[in-house]
Amino acid sequence: MLRPPYDMKVKGMIFAAGVGSRLRPITDIIPKALVDVGGIPMLQRTIMRMREADITDLVVNVHHHASKIIDFLAENDNFGLNITVSDESDTLLDTGGGLLKAAPLLGDADAVVLHNADIFTDIPLSLLIDRLESDCTDVVLAVNHRTTSRYLLIDGSQRMVGWTNTATGEVRPRSLDAGVISSLKRVGFCGIHVIRQSSVMERLRGYAGHNGEKFSLTPFYIDNTGSLDIHCEIMPEGVHWVDIGRHESLALACSLASEHP
Repeated sequence: MLRPPYDMKVKGMIFAAGVGSRLRPITDIIPKALVDVGGIPMLQRTIMRMREADITDLVVNVHHHASKIIDFLAENDNFGLNITVSDESDTLLDTGGGLLKAAPLLGDADAVVLHNADIFTDIPLSLLIDRLESDCTDVVLAVNHRTTSRYLLIDGSQRMVGWTNTATGEVRPRSLDAGVISSLKRVGFCGIHVIRQSSVMERLRGYAGHNGEKFSLTPFYIDNTGSLDIHCEIMPEGVHWVDIGRHESLALACSLASEHP
């Protein structure tokens, strides 16, 4: 059964510019976004996820082996979608800078679904979009309870209020009270999020003005927990999630793909 159309205009952006140094020698030859998992390149998997969520307008950013991604999209007729390329061949801008560079291509979208191309998952994107739409939040982040050293800190309403690195003991923002921290839950960010353009882009431009054109979205979110309503959507039990950025995790994703094609 088809879901009802979104009330918002929704577009997508796939971050496919990464170098993938931890996957060498594979990524000496191809970009990480075209690494094969279960017979399907990761970029294609991510595009299909966008299409399943009724997103037909996409931006894909490129840097490492950029021409191979451009050729891949052309050879497959953009998989029947309206896909434009944000070319970062000259300078890799990271997720925050990449999103800002792609802003003119995203145009009049009310909401933008952001998805790293190296994430193998069946997290339902429509769940995140519906949350942004129904709760009128500024950002929705997909999160899970995996073990990591870097956690987002969320309150009882699942609102992001900070970040911590358990390996170093660092907590941000530094103004967080120790008593407050002890009451917060720790979750791992999944590299999939939805932003409301009207409230995020202006702050993103201001952040770039102070921090330069190359920056990640995670520190941007951390520095704006007081000014943006950032909801963390905890993924349901049984959802698969693998960052294929290392050889061992790529092998796990390939195993999961054979069991859940």
